[in-house]
Amino acid sequence: MIYKISQSKDLEAITELAHIKNNIEEHHIPYCCQNRESIHKDFDDMLKGENHLVVTAWDNDKLCGVLGLYCIDEINRADCVGPFVDGNNVNSQENEKAIFINVAKEMVALARKEYPTYHFSFIISSKNNHCLELMEVLESKAEETELELGLKRENFINKAGKSLAFPFSLAYEKQLRSLHEQIAPDVYLTSNQLIKTIGREREVYLLVEENLLIAYGVLHFSTNTNKQVCVEMIGVDKNHRGKGYGRMILNHLLGKAFERKSTEEVNLIVDAINTIALNLYESLGFESILERRSFTLSTER
Repeated sequence: MIYKISQSKDLEAITELAHIKNNIEEHHIPYCCQNRESIHKDFDDMLKGENHLVVTAWDNDKLCGVLGLYCIDEINRADCVGPFVDGNNVNSQENEKAIFINVAKEMVALARKEYPTYHFSFIISSKNNHCLELMEVLESKAEETELELGLKRENFINKAGKSLAFPFSLAYEKQLRSLHEQIAPDVYLTSNQLIKTIGREREVYLLVEENLLIAYGVLHFSTNTNKQVCVEMIGVDKNHRGKGYGRMILNHLLGKAFERKSTEEVNLIVDAINTIALNLYESLGFESILERRSFTLSTER
């Protein structure tokens, strides 16, 4: 088996393997798309990006495994896409799970040699037993369990009423950065990335009182499909919580998302133990789609 850092010439084989595996429930990785065109674009971005990485495993000329990494230099973090392993391409008598563990371990090891000071983040479907066992083998740290929820257009009831929210304005950039860093200091979406992508793949809406930003919400639009929109983040200043601002900004985001005639569904992620948020989302028509497990592989190991 040969393990290597891949280049653009491997893109088609990588796309095919990730597309096949990620559309099988027991191999699903939520951080990876399921649409082939989206997978192709995402891995193309990783292969071309200066700070990203794609590691692959080969048995002679057959692709057997792939692991993609979105690397965030600001916080020394790598968000992992995969690993995906095709045991059928391996000339071995080992069982499928053993092949997966062995190949995936080697790909992770090579990636960590390239980024030794980074924390690796994995998001895995709770039904992906191969990856869950890999996390144990790697002695990774289990983080919160999350639920992916979806709201279909036919179940959407616009409750926004007269909204006080308005689109992001440069006059509030400094306040938005500060509030975002206060609420989500370690997430994949840094304040720099958030500001940089407004108007391209993200829309941000603000709630302001007496010229002070008290809440914001982020919509994320896929660059490859216009049927699904993600409520990526809602943040309320700690001094203004419990006053209904979260519900207000969420209703505004949903209204804006479904203003687009192409939008068929809006999704979001919530901690499984956050019953208050879950009750809110369910009251608006959201339904559970997928349970996700999060893991972190630190630099200490």
